[in-house]
Amino acid sequence: MSTTMMNFKPLPTCCRLRTLCIALILPWIASATAASAQTSFLQLSVEQDPVLPGASAEIILRGIGSCPFLSEPMLTGTTLTLTFDDNCPLLPPDPSPFEIRRFTAPLAAGEYTVELRSTVTGDLLLSTGFGVRDLGLGVELSPQPVSNLRPTTLLLTSGEGCPGIEAVEITGDAIDLTLNLGTSNPVPPPPPCTREIRLGHLTAGTYELSLRDLDGERLLRREVLVADQPPPIAFLPEAPDDDDSVVATAGLPGYELCAPVVSVEFTGTDYDIQLDEACIGDPGDALPEPIYFTVPVDLGPLSAGTHRVRFLGTGGRVLASKTVRVRPAGACVPSSTTLCLQGGRFAVRAMWGTATEQGPARGVQDTPDSGSFTFFDADNVELVVKVLDACNTSFASYWVFATGLTNLRVNLEVEDTLNGVTWSYFNERGLDFQPVLATRALPTCP
Repeated sequence: MSTTMMNFKPLPTCCRLRTLCIALILPWIASATAASAQTSFLQLSVEQDPVLPGASAEIILRGIGSCPFLSEPMLTGTTLTLTFDDNCPLLPPDPSPFEIRRFTAPLAAGEYTVELRSTVTGDLLLSTGFGVRDLGLGVELSPQPVSNLRPTTLLLTSGEGCPGIEAVEITGDAIDLTLNLGTSNPVPPPPPCTREIRLGHLTAGTYELSLRDLDGERLLRREVLVADQPPPIAFLPEAPDDDDSVVATAGLPGYELCAPVVSVEFTGTDYDIQLDEACIGDPGDALPEPIYFTVPVDLGPLSAGTHRVRFLGTGGRVLASKTVRVRPAGACVPSSTTLCLQGGRFAVRAMWGTATEQGPARGVQDTPDSGSFTFFDADNVELVVKVLDACNTSFASYWVFATGLTNLRVNLEVEDTLNGVTWSYFNERGLDFQPVLATRALPTCP
């Protein structure tokens, strides 16, 4: 990374006007002194050096100032010019550290100069240089897309022979490869080659991949996104209640060599299923799609509420994770025409009708206590409903609020599945649906 620094103490523009200078010079001196104590400097750098042909360079300006401004880079020949407001950095209020980043347009191969100039005078404040060079190196990750589900292999290509791999380090969000490029070119030139470096399972996140030479100089930099793709877990039944025995089945990549389940531990509302990874055969990295085998585990009846189920590998590594919501027996079962609000206790349905046809409204749950319905077009909301718990108020009831954006016939029903009590509201065809604020709709509090 190329870096250039400069110390400076610019006078404010106003000091060129004598009548104003006397009034403002003393506060400026105090501010300038304070800024100098914090290290008054500018630092100009280029993040990638060298930059690959066709890529953009990232120019970074760091310093201390009150109102820093940095223009976008302008390219003339091989010179990139940026302007900086050098009359502002030390004016009150007290300056603070800043960092400004600008990206260039894609660049062709060559050597470039970055010039930082004053916005007022055009004077050169700082300059630095960097190169855009084709190193004959390329990287590709396999399989695509990269995810935490499968082992990742890095394919390193070189047009000038095969570089030696001295070290591979994965720390935090960085992947560093140290290469031995050699000091001479054999005659005749060697053919292009590809090296495979196995990185193994990477956790989900964004990594900075760097190729470096033996001196630690970065040759290539690339951002790698590892997607979070946990293996699928299915529950049977899909919407269980607390009378059902629940079976959790994980689909894991690889082959089953022996019975993998070691133990099932229950903590609070979580179920952790420990697996022996020695019983899971590696399907190989070269397969375009992973091979799965299923691991079913009978968890028995679960209490009403939300539970997290995890399949764990060696060292507690999460192989699969998913939550399941268990309803009280007899509670609402959600569907395309039924909203289940307030933890599944209330089933909300609506019927619509015209002069010639009628049908059930299609529901979409928006929050745990509210949802909306459509009649003809899935993008056209016709009815909005909310059920609120007001049991701890003087109303001692569940409230039902609703509003309609229609003048069709509408029959709205809210059923308390805990005791079978139903509240209903009817809107006649041809009348505008009026807002409903039923604060004593369901006096069925515990």
